[in-house]
Amino acid sequence: MNALTSLAPRGWSVLPQSHLVPVDVWLRSGPVLLHLSGRGTTVRLRRYAESDLAVALLRAECDCQSHREAGAAARVVLRPGAAPSASVAYDGAARHGWTGVEAARLRADELRPVLAELLADLLASAGPAPAPAATPAPAPAPVVEPVETTLAV
Repeated sequence: MNALTSLAPRGWSVLPQSHLVPVDVWLRSGPVLLHLSGRGTTVRLRRYAESDLAVALLRAECDCQSHREAGAAARVVLRPGAAPSASVAYDGAARHGWTGVEAARLRADELRPVLAELLADLLASAGPAPAPAATPAPAPAPVVEPVETTLAV
């Protein structure tokens, strides 16, 4: 079990775009999507609807045959204009005297109790999230939005 997977509360799965440095963890349970991020001295947990996700296809500007055959890279992103339905924050400066970028560099074992506290606060402020299904429901087909990029050679 890697550090990211160990962060997920029971019934939640960690989405592939998650990483620990800086803290940027995406969790999903059924139709609920949580985004845990650490920046500066603050760790935030935001709740989104599953419909706020989109898939961006990253293509080379030239669109030559070799690039088309290689396939486009895809990245899961929030839809433009997506707003969280609820948000809570952990203020490390007030609670621990953090002064720099401590929130972004928390290790998994340090982040786990912060996530548990934020999740409890989020559920108390926004109402309970739906209970995770006993068996995972099939994921809906993602919305694909092509994004043009330029490759420097």
